[in-house]
Amino acid sequence: MRRGHGERQGTGLVLDDTTTVYITNRKPPAGWAHLVGERICVRARIAPHLSAWEPPVLVGPDNSPLASSGLERVVGRELTLTGTARETKAGAALLTGNAEPVYIKGLAMWPEELLGKRVSASGRLLHIKHIPDPHQAADGAISQGAVGLQYVLQRASWKAL
Repeated sequence: MRRGHGERQGTGLVLDDTTTVYITNRKPPAGWAHLVGERICVRARIAPHLSAWEPPVLVGPDNSPLASSGLERVVGRELTLTGTARETKAGAALLTGNAEPVYIKGLAMWPEELLGKRVSASGRLLHIKHIPDPHQAADGAISQGAVGLQYVLQRASWKAL
């Protein structure tokens, strides 16, 4: 994605053959600013202009969508993610199309009107220990938990799409 290319000003997708397809005549669409300069994949219907596009997906050097490990490239950044609002035992989570759940720090449950809906959530992406590790009690019972780190949006705000 490129801004202000040549004589035109706006946000353009630079294709592999270096052709630029402009998608706006101004700043990037909401939630796209963090993708400027990144390789992405966008599915869209092309009319005289791009319309009805799906949220962009980060892609790797071979143009394949990055799995959950792709989020590691944007840890620590302020960004906007889109996905489906879901509730888990560990709290509210955003399920994106190409990644593991991203938990919303401090939010136990989504508001009823957002649950199961497409949501845009903005905040600082962290990769931290959000869910405690499982442990075994003296009597042999094993608690629920998750080994490893989880992705979390800190100081998040959100809205329905």
